[in-house]
Amino acid sequence: MIFSDGGDNNSRYSESELISILREADVQVYAVSLFEKAAVTGADAEETGGRALWVKKLDDLPEACRRFDRQIRSEYLIGYSPGAHRTMGSIIGFECLVQPPAGTERLRASWRRGYTAPGE
Repeated sequence: MIFSDGGDNNSRYSESELISILREADVQVYAVSLFEKAAVTGADAEETGGRALWVKKLDDLPEACRRFDRQIRSEYLIGYSPGAHRTMGSIIGFECLVQPPAGTERLRASWRRGYTAPGE
């Protein structure tokens, strides 16, 4: 979970390097952008199957944490195993579509946009 004001004042890694590190670590990023909407934390969350929220004032922070709590506690895990091995380290992308049953409330699907092919 990231709490950030969105300002980048001393990064060690570029945005693309950070996304590669997050993909390889197989983690979901949940980010709260404080006061200003930060595109960087949103992109990190989206790429990893997590989510980003923008909090305009500190009084809204507890509700943002409750939203993340509800989302994390209501996740389903779907496994995927590719048929053919790809080149080690290459990024394999995929898309996940969800069709909710009639009469159910709206669903929000989130997933990693790709994964790094494992070594042999």
